[in-house]
Amino acid sequence: MQKKISSGKSIPKTGKSEVTEIKKEETENNAEKSNVESRKLLERISRPNGKTGVAFGLLDTRVKVVQNESEESSFKYYIGQNRKKKFKCIIDKDKQKYGQWKRFCQASVDTFDIWFTRTANAPSNSVSINEIGIYSETGFIDEPSEDKAVYIKLVSPTDIEYTVSSLTEEEINKNEVSIKGVERITLQEK
Repeated sequence: MQKKISSGKSIPKTGKSEVTEIKKEETENNAEKSNVESRKLLERISRPNGKTGVAFGLLDTRVKVVQNESEESSFKYYIGQNRKKKFKCIIDKDKQKYGQWKRFCQASVDTFDIWFTRTANAPSNSVSINEIGIYSETGFIDEPSEDKAVYIKLVSPTDIEYTVSSLTEEEINKNEVSIKGVERITLQEK
């Protein structure tokens, strides 16, 4: 009498070694089928679909901003004067370089006001001086004179220096000229 196993093969009743061999073959066949199915599943999973393509596209087209650390921080304020109750921009924070003297006003009186703001439309010269966010500091002149002017230079993101001189802006910016009586002011929003 012969016995049938799951693979459909008949085996003799008494041949135990043959049964073990057939079971090994079946196990190997099942393992191969399982490997083939696993490979197909893996291929299907690892193949990009529409969502994956969109994600890769977004990553590829993303703009990477690298800030140059050697660059100095930019000055924080527009500096100006009060002209007819409007802020008149004299020093544009985006255009003026550190260390460059800029003529600010006549040195004919013993005090002057330095108005400053972060307001983006300050360079338009149409912002009311009473608007929120416009502040002032006072500078002092020891010897007022009609022949002299007040010059300002940017020193750090919130600090300026001013001096009084009879020189022109071009002359005062030359390295050979030594300037006496330089005062420093830290601009603070109040």
